[in-house]
Amino acid sequence: MRLDQMTVALRVRSPWQAMDLGLRMVRANARAIWLPYFLFTGSIFIACNLLAYAINQLWLGWFLMWWLKPVFDRIPLHVLSHVTFGDYPTFRDTLRSPLKWRFGLLASWLTYRRFSFWRSMSMPIDILEGLDPERLALRRSVLIGAVSSQVIGLSFICILFEWVLMISAVVLFYMFVPVEYLSDTFEKFYYNYFNENPPVWADLVFNSLYFLSSSVIGPFFVGAGFATYLNRRTQLEAWDIEIAFKRIASRLKQSGAMALLFAVLLGNAFFANSSQAADAGSDKVETLPSLLGDDYRAEPKAVSDAVKKAYQDKNLSPKENYTVWEPIKKIEPKKKPKNFDIPGLETMFKAMSGMVGFLAEYGLWLLLALLLSWLIWKSTDWMPWLKDQMPAKRELDQVSEKEVLDIDSLPGNISSAVRKLWQQQPRAALALLYRGSVEKLADRLGTPFPPGATEAECIRRSRRLAEPDSEAVFQKVVRAWQAAAYAHRLPDSGEFDILLDEWSMRWEKNP
Repeated sequence: MRLDQMTVALRVRSPWQAMDLGLRMVRANARAIWLPYFLFTGSIFIACNLLAYAINQLWLGWFLMWWLKPVFDRIPLHVLSHVTFGDYPTFRDTLRSPLKWRFGLLASWLTYRRFSFWRSMSMPIDILEGLDPERLALRRSVLIGAVSSQVIGLSFICILFEWVLMISAVVLFYMFVPVEYLSDTFEKFYYNYFNENPPVWADLVFNSLYFLSSSVIGPFFVGAGFATYLNRRTQLEAWDIEIAFKRIASRLKQSGAMALLFAVLLGNAFFANSSQAADAGSDKVETLPSLLGDDYRAEPKAVSDAVKKAYQDKNLSPKENYTVWEPIKKIEPKKKPKNFDIPGLETMFKAMSGMVGFLAEYGLWLLLALLLSWLIWKSTDWMPWLKDQMPAKRELDQVSEKEVLDIDSLPGNISSAVRKLWQQQPRAALALLYRGSVEKLADRLGTPFPPGATEAECIRRSRRLAEPDSEAVFQKVVRAWQAAAYAHRLPDSGEFDILLDEWSMRWEKNP
């Protein structure tokens, strides 16, 4: 393994920092990863959906793409493992990498190990190290054991991001739907995706959204796991230190002449010092008279006096004098007053201070207890007054029996029934007219109203008629019903007769 040619600055990182490094590596090599990735996975996606359509089981389209994810992960792992060591693979080699599997390893990843949450880090160990099965299990436990929780968290985060992308695509579609058509669009969405037999296009749209989201997140998942694998090997095998020593060695090889010269100079200095030390150890300590002989002269007295005078200079031995003022008559400490010498006075002060502290701490509680006691004592005085201030119990109104209008079944002649009902129950007459209008509108449009449709939704649907006169009459009926139902305002008899005549002409006699 050529550690000196690595393009990544290796150092010991935390697991999350290593995953961030993996995401950065994927972004830096996006073109080399996603072009072959989309080409390979796209062809597999088309084949899986054609097969699912042939057997009339379109849900197999996305399920097979999910099951084959370990095969697809081989593409970004191939690119990152080569680029990290300075070897940039070709497009053809990257495209062929998913086919370079050992049969036993591929079978394990597509069967019992398919549900492993450690796939992002286990695959680099299986594919890049090429160990036998017994050593692989031990190797996985060593490398993954310290970061197993972080690797599981990475798997869940990537799954959540895939679903977030799918939901975001659906929400983005609904952003371009006008507000007045939102209810119909949601109704069709619910009908197409949550009934027993959804249409073919609905399943294909779901499969396509899953394919796109998993293709976007998949390389990031592999890159984060691969960087975590590199970080664990750096921690256990000290790759960063080995790389530093190799770089030092390469620099020394380039500057061999300088290193040789440095060694020669260092050797000369060593031999010179050793020879001087040997000479110093062999000879006796010589004095000035022995070295100078007859030329030696003792130091004159004038020179000695000058040296002593120089040492007395303030600059060579500085000294400072400090002056401190002290009072002539020293003040003696005051004695305690004689009052404090009274026996038992100090004990009395301690007791008083304890009592004050007790009142400060529990005084409010004592006041509250006294107030409650006083209220209980005076309860015979204030309880009758409080009862007089409370509102009297309101008696229930007399129950009046009225015939309940059966809204579920409409009469054959709605206008006659409404006119007859107006004489006795005006509000029920407007309710019947409003219900008949809604049923007539649903019949003309050919689509039933969803349960719980509001008046505003009914008005929006009436705009599809392309009949301004009928639409205006329908809106008048809705407004009259809203005024009666929510504001308790009923139209007078003249307004009601005009409205009923217009409605009968536009909605009953002109279906």
